[in-house]
Amino acid sequence: MAWKNYFIIFGLAQVKFLFAASIAFATMPDLSFLEIFIPTAIGALFCFNIIFFLSKRIMLFSQKRRIYRNLNSGKPPKKIFTKKNKWIVNIKRSDRGFLLICLLAPLFLSIPIGTIVVAKFYGDRPISYYFVSILLVFTSFLLTFLNDYFFGFF
Repeated sequence: MAWKNYFIIFGLAQVKFLFAASIAFATMPDLSFLEIFIPTAIGALFCFNIIFFLSKRIMLFSQKRRIYRNLNSGKPPKKIFTKKNKWIVNIKRSDRGFLLICLLAPLFLSIPIGTIVVAKFYGDRPISYYFVSILLVFTSFLLTFLNDYFFGFF
């Protein structure tokens, strides 16, 4: 057993989840489907759990820092409402937005940043934690399966 390879995949899944299975199949061809799927899923869930439960503290720290900067600058903060902000609010309030953000934010932004986005928008919904956890395992399985199938041709 090559524990070093498992820890590399575990760490890679925490940082860049979307490419973890591809990099594992490309650089470690001797590993099987399960030997790549399990560390990828566990790494994603480990990082998601830590960041999800720390996200309230991270957001509180960020808010305090923003208030401190605004008080020391002497200027009142500008409130800018752009089309992009309106689009984000519309996505946040829709039911499809909940599904899209829970699925795509951890996938494309990375697990830590995507988890903070999910916790900020939907941290008050208890189902969001379970939904993202299930989606991470399912996405990990899907990415590992597709990479196994794709690299099987070469």
